[in-house]
Amino acid sequence: MYKRGLIPLYIIAFVFITIVSVLFCRRDVSDKKSSVKVAIVIDDWGYNLNNINLLGSIEIPLTLAILPNLSFSEEIASIEHQYVNRELILHMPMEPENDSLRLEKDTILVSMDSAKISSLIEEALITVPFAKGISNHMGSRVTQNREVIGAVMKELRSRGMFFLDAVAVSGTICEQVAEKYGIAFAKRDVFLDNVADKEYISTQFDQLIASALEKGSAIGIGHDKSLTLETIKEKARQLEGSNIEFVLISELVRI
Repeated sequence: MYKRGLIPLYIIAFVFITIVSVLFCRRDVSDKKSSVKVAIVIDDWGYNLNNINLLGSIEIPLTLAILPNLSFSEEIASIEHQYVNRELILHMPMEPENDSLRLEKDTILVSMDSAKISSLIEEALITVPFAKGISNHMGSRVTQNREVIGAVMKELRSRGMFFLDAVAVSGTICEQVAEKYGIAFAKRDVFLDNVADKEYISTQFDQLIASALEKGSAIGIGHDKSLTLETIKEKARQLEGSNIEFVLISELVRI
């Protein structure tokens, strides 16, 4: 029993703990920075295994775009799909506007019908197992052709896969066609290594981060080159403890 007018100690303690908890939670929420998401895709895997060890030393999540039908396509896919910080997509060769460029084997051409396109994608995926999506390798001509890119999107819909537009040309219509077919879609914001120079790549990386800070997320594309990977590794380490969160490309695709 307690005297009327006096508040029991356990009630005082409960109120005190509740107030402290509320204040602490409010402070934690207000102090915590909202994370900004950045996805980096590394193109053109499959020619060799030269950079596999260097790749393994990079801790941030990376998406690997693997070319099909090459000597090491399947081996790289089989090695890298085991790691939670790696994601695989098929880097499907598509016809460019520049006719002087060398085409990969079984490149999708604008002269092909939907059956042929479907067959090429099916065969390509055999050599790139575990792929969750597809991106275009070159393809400035294909990605402006509604009928051909539509055939690609229909194939992706049947397989539950997403499409990453590397934006090989400003006139790409991939986003509109992906929306028509209900395909999860994303597009590249920044190319990291069009110039094989560390200072250039570093500057492009900074541009990628700036774009992400402005929009909330951004996608960068680089290539299977030691200088590119070394620069990414170095720049990512500089951002440790920041509000930049590196993610796999599947986290940024949208329908």
